[in-house]
Amino acid sequence: MRESWTDDRLDHLSNRMDERFDRVDERFHDVDRRFERVEEGLREQRVEINALRTSIETRFDTTQYMIIRVGAAMFATTFIGFLSLLLARA
Repeated sequence: MRESWTDDRLDHLSNRMDERFDRVDERFHDVDRRFERVEEGLREQRVEINALRTSIETRFDTTQYMIIRVGAAMFATTFIGFLSLLLARA
């Protein structure tokens, strides 16, 4: 290994390092562009997911309302049946 470095060699090394860092910067810019595209896709998917969530919540609300109505109708029918049995025995 060399014990001393000339100014020319140090300048050459400095230039090579600058070139390599420039290439790394270019690669990072490419990666940043890819991430921007991915983020755009995610934003679009979030809109679709929110619409789907709203649709599912609406269906669950409708189903819950229907279950309550059917349960109330069954309770009323059973109550009227027992009441008519009691009145029939009297």
